[in-house]
Amino acid sequence: MAGNYSTIANAASISGLAVSDILSIFKTSVDQFVETLFKRNFGVQNTQIDYFDVDGTENKILLSHYPIISITTFRDNQLDAINYFDLVENSDFTIDKNSGIIKLIDDEYNILRGSTTLTIGTKTVKITYKYGYAAIPDEIKTFADWLLAWQAEVFKVTQSLKTADGALMTRLQIGDYQEGYASGVKELDNKYKSFLGTMTDRLLAKYKLEAEDGDSYTFI
Repeated sequence: MAGNYSTIANAASISGLAVSDILSIFKTSVDQFVETLFKRNFGVQNTQIDYFDVDGTENKILLSHYPIISITTFRDNQLDAINYFDLVENSDFTIDKNSGIIKLIDDEYNILRGSTTLTIGTKTVKITYKYGYAAIPDEIKTFADWLLAWQAEVFKVTQSLKTADGALMTRLQIGDYQEGYASGVKELDNKYKSFLGTMTDRLLAKYKLEAEDGDSYTFI
């Protein structure tokens, strides 16, 4: 079940629609879309275990999930039940919690091991950690509210343009008067697409798990 990202009352305020015009099925759809887009379940903390191969050439480790809340254990030589080492944050390593990057401290006088050099081999390192967002960021909620407002407005316009057989009416003509309904939807696109497009690019770069350079989403 998706998290609770959008708020019907907020979407109604943005769109100018009545709360009763915004169906709960729209909210469910938007909330699921947010998690699919960002590959995250915001507002939930999770525990993850990552294993790493070591070839002796790197002093950085990238965890598979982030942001990091805390490192539970950082175990080197974890395949040896007797001679393993538990590394200590700030003594053996530092971590950028937002990016999930762990950097080893190069200190030949390290008290724990003499030096912070990981054991070379396959899956010799095991890191257990907590990650996620304790609360849904406000800008993610705003993004979801605007998505919900847009979806509700488009639905409201198009539903009012149905003919008796259920087809979408794109033009009305009474005598010499004509009105093209496609322009109504276009106006909604102008209202929402630019704002959501700009916001999406920024939020993807900031929040998407495993985001790539130039990652974007196009609203059509």
